[in-house]
Amino acid sequence: MFADFESDISIFGKKIEINLSNFKRIHHKKNPYIFGEVEYEGNKFTVYVGKNGISIVPFDPELFLDLILSIRVIAGKGEKKENEGEKSESGIFVDGNEKGFCILWVENGRIRKIFLCENDATANKNELLAILFAHMKFKDKIKKEGVKIYSDSSFAINKAKKLYNIDAEKVRAHSGNLWNTVADAFVKNVKLFEKMQEKRKMKVEFINLKLWLS
Repeated sequence: MFADFESDISIFGKKIEINLSNFKRIHHKKNPYIFGEVEYEGNKFTVYVGKNGISIVPFDPELFLDLILSIRVIAGKGEKKENEGEKSESGIFVDGNEKGFCILWVENGRIRKIFLCENDATANKNELLAILFAHMKFKDKIKKEGVKIYSDSSFAINKAKKLYNIDAEKVRAHSGNLWNTVADAFVKNVKLFEKMQEKRKMKVEFINLKLWLS
């Protein structure tokens, strides 16, 4: 049913490295969305990749976090040298829905920081809050290094510019943008990550919205 291990791994047209010892890249003959397999605590988990994002079945927040943090982009479409991928894969990627919002700081092809916030509100409001928080948190990088904020919400981008004079670049939702789909996966499972955070310290910073807005 499965093909052999593949060392040259690509996702959404980008060549990547996955530095996770228990990950194996596989091809499924009947289901092209099956991307790989991870063995974890004696169980096997299937990694799916499609235009709607990345997922692990059955879903485990700690394993998903380990997988995502192990990804490094080394080249993209039209990039011949591996370090070109690192240089082009930098920015602050935000996403939000009715459950909350997520912010990813990506630098040199790798996630450096993850922020999550559980907040029951409209998707538009959480998308806007994500841009505002990202700008507040990374203001110096944006001003001094030219780092950009990326969002898939035209509403939030326009509101941020009109009301706060904050710029954000548009990316198409569910269009194969790696970091946008990763942010989407985190915010879809924000409640699970928060429960896991209560049990053990994770490499995710949860935002206290009341404290931030006070």
